[in-house]
Amino acid sequence: MILDIKVIPSSGRQICLLDKKGTLTCYLKNPPEQNKANHELIKLLATALKISHTHIRIIQGTKNRKKRVHIECTFSLTHVYTALGIACQTSCLPEQKKKGL
Repeated sequence: MILDIKVIPSSGRQICLLDKKGTLTCYLKNPPEQNKANHELIKLLATALKISHTHIRIIQGTKNRKKRVHIECTFSLTHVYTALGIACQTSCLPEQKKKGL
């Protein structure tokens, strides 16, 4: 599974939300220096999904706020959002917007 995630480092909180456009946005406590925010993002995802951090890697955007993350799993997007604590109706999922459901 590949996720596009917008990261807000040094926000003083650790939470993931969907913005109005349906983009997954993760607010992180750590600053972007020395990959601290990237490590926090990977740890956050691994803990929420209950998988090893070795199954998660940032494949694009290691030095940008917009990141592409590869997760070795068979989870659905809905399962990932639920694990991250995102209360979202199915109508706000990007893949269903495209289908017109």
